[in-house]
Amino acid sequence: MKLSAAALNCLSNFSFLKGASHAEDLVAQAHKLGYAAIAITDECSVSGMVRAHVAAREHGMRLICGAGFAVHDCPALEALLLLAPDREAWGDLCELITRARRRSAKGGYRLELADLSGVPGCLAIALPHTLHAAIDAAIARIGALFPARAWLGAALAYGPDDRGKRDRLVALGERHALPVTLCERILFAVREDKPLHDVLTAVRLKKPVA
Repeated sequence: MKLSAAALNCLSNFSFLKGASHAEDLVAQAHKLGYAAIAITDECSVSGMVRAHVAAREHGMRLICGAGFAVHDCPALEALLLLAPDREAWGDLCELITRARRRSAKGGYRLELADLSGVPGCLAIALPHTLHAAIDAAIARIGALFPARAWLGAALAYGPDDRGKRDRLVALGERHALPVTLCERILFAVREDKPLHDVLTAVRLKKPVA
């Protein structure tokens, strides 16, 4: 029996040095675990979507098309996920990625809050980097840009203050009338991919694997 749950923040190996699995493997594992749907949200990219689409059809799963972004003039956000519920929103999302990529050297991108007015049909999930005072202005802006189409994303860090962070996130959502949804960041499909992910992370951070 499928769970009434969706994996909403999955990075494939098209998120350079962050995701460690193929998009089709992420879909297959989500199906195996009984998820009802999966969102592939590579960073400023939809390159893995074709592979994910083929795999989702094979497994009879719902695929949610999207992408994740760092918003460069909003450091209080760890990431902003944009999900496309229909073809028009998908087109707007692709145009947004193109604009953001053109502003930077190859391999980079730059997205600002003002750009988000160009994706009126997308759904937005804001992942706060901090829950201190600076986040309120950012969340207020996201709520205004995506009326009735914005959520706060909650991810457990498995640390000593998970309950406190959850309570502060719920309070933030209540202040801005935004619902909270579980949004764990998934970086690889199966346990066997973790050593590769460790190496990719070490390369990205320019640190030894240990």
